[in-house]
Amino acid sequence: MCDDCCFSRSPPACKACGPAFVDPLGVLSAPFSFMNSVTGGWKLLGPQLPLITLAVIAVTVPRGFVLDFFMAHAEDQSRVLLTNLKVQYFYDFFISVLASIFAQVLMIAGAENQKLTLVETLQQTISVYPRVLATQWTRAVRLVLWSLLFVFPALWKRVMWALVLPVSIRLRKERQPLNLSADLVEGHGWQIFLLVVACTTLQIVPGAISFVVSLTVADQLPSDVNTIIDLVSNTLTQLLEVAEGAVFLAAFYSLMGQKKDPMPPMAWTSAHS
Repeated sequence: MCDDCCFSRSPPACKACGPAFVDPLGVLSAPFSFMNSVTGGWKLLGPQLPLITLAVIAVTVPRGFVLDFFMAHAEDQSRVLLTNLKVQYFYDFFISVLASIFAQVLMIAGAENQKLTLVETLQQTISVYPRVLATQWTRAVRLVLWSLLFVFPALWKRVMWALVLPVSIRLRKERQPLNLSADLVEGHGWQIFLLVVACTTLQIVPGAISFVVSLTVADQLPSDVNTIIDLVSNTLTQLLEVAEGAVFLAAFYSLMGQKKDPMPPMAWTSAHS
């Protein structure tokens, strides 16, 4: 930015520096495309990656202890696998999602040139957590109901609702985030579909490698090594889920930029303002 904007002016910046001040990462004004979503996602994620990685580790490490506890107290050993799946699902739904929300808040602040302290970021995360949880639950139930009909309608709904997380966090006053996500995706379904497939495929890789290791050489390795392998696998999977959130946040900004009405300012909670 110019010397006048850096040392003399208060926002708004001058005409030449305005875009850099409003859109420092260049993601708010980028036209929507598959590649712009991927590159925009990296622009959003990259600067925040160290802090986001710590947040992911903070929610991933207790996951293993929770699983070990329930597995050790499973009454019927023949149902250990079912217990494992249930615990993982509920832990990911209620706890691991905090890392995704935390990452979204950080990336939104970075994209819109807002400075948040760690405490403020945590406050924003907690304040939006009930809304995200309710929206994710509604989406999950509806996807299950759609899957009772056919697989393809449920898959298409998954694509149409791909932007639910950024909509729920960035547009807190939006009462129908599922509907707005579908409206934004409409006309760009195939590109969003490709993004969903690419992100889902990447998220499967760490778990698949860990599964192969457990079937082949796990018995020959010390238990501590197996624990570390599981921790690394879960951490990478969660980081890839956060990366997916970054990609769809970039897509959200691009698609919102195509709307005639300007996007309202971020409704930060009173702790920030």
